Amino acid sequence: MTLRDNDAASILNRFPNLRAMDEASVEEMETAGLSQEQAATLKAAIELGRRCLTERRSKVYVQSARDIYDLLGHEMSRLDREQIRVVMLDTRNGVIDTEIVSIGTINSCIGHPREIFKSAIVKSAASIIIVHNHPSGDPSPSTEDLTLTRAALQAGKLLDIEVLDHIIVGRGRFISLKESRQVFD
Repeated sequence: MTLRDNDAASILNRFPNLRAMDEASVEEMETAGLSQEQAATLKAAIELGRRCLTERRSKVYVQSARDIYDLLGHEMSRLDREQIRVVMLDTRNGVIDTEIVSIGTINSCIGHPREIFKSAIVKSAASIIIVHNHPSGDPSPSTEDLTLTRAALQAGKLLDIEVLDHIIVGRGRFISLKESRQVFD
């Protein structure tokens, strides 16, 4: 199914706006000169657009490390280099934004509290969660991971931005440093 310029012009002449197009049936779209297949495809595209907007407007709330894994884990587990991301949260643990703060090599990534908190300060985050991946697939924390977490916890106390967790993503699994009580008291 291909829509040509003259198809688009015909649709726009028949329907004054996107809402009218959305509310039209496939049969009504056919009266604008589309084939049944083109009309059905256009209706499907409109529905996908609506779902995309709804998804984007829905705020994600974090209640556990699993929520963070569900948000980022599948994507990060496929990366071929280590990456540190920060999930910025509001006072109710709603996700404000997620940002990549460092990209490293296949087995290391340098993170610094200055970079970790930079966007959190600008975006007025109440708290953050640090997330990074291990391309090897093993989410076991390294000494460097624990050191970074300790430094971020100290910086967070000074900045009054709580570090809720540091989650390490492996292949199909993750470790929460908070839940495993490796750094968090």
